[in-house]
Amino acid sequence: MVPTWSPDKLHIGDTISIKASFSSVLNKIVDTDKKWRELKARINKTEGAGIDVSEATAHLKSAQDYNTNQALQSYWKNDYTSALEFNGYANNELRLAEDSLSSGNVKVTPVATEATGSKKTSGFEAPAVLFILLLYFIVKGRK
Repeated sequence: MVPTWSPDKLHIGDTISIKASFSSVLNKIVDTDKKWRELKARINKTEGAGIDVSEATAHLKSAQDYNTNQALQSYWKNDYTSALEFNGYANNELRLAEDSLSSGNVKVTPVATEATGSKKTSGFEAPAVLFILLLYFIVKGRK
């Protein structure tokens, strides 16, 4: 691969993206990582909306462990069979996370809102009022 470019077409701040793979196994690991990043963004967006996505997050963490840690380590050790096996596990976990996120199994976490016109009390007002009334009748009764 020989990169060619012209300095008049390249400016400071431009982003250069090089997509290349010399191995189909490494390409599968990279594709799974791309899926992982996209799903992570969806989960963060959904979680930001106040929806509990703990099950999807657990599957996502397992997928990252399988793909990044185990599949990539196996690839660097030239154990391509294990790398493909761990990559398959990672894809399965991503599918489970996707299913968990897409299905109705996510739970909405309630947001505490105060109703209009109502105010929560601590519960000490009733005994205080009774004590004041008792003192009032005691003082009034002595006169």
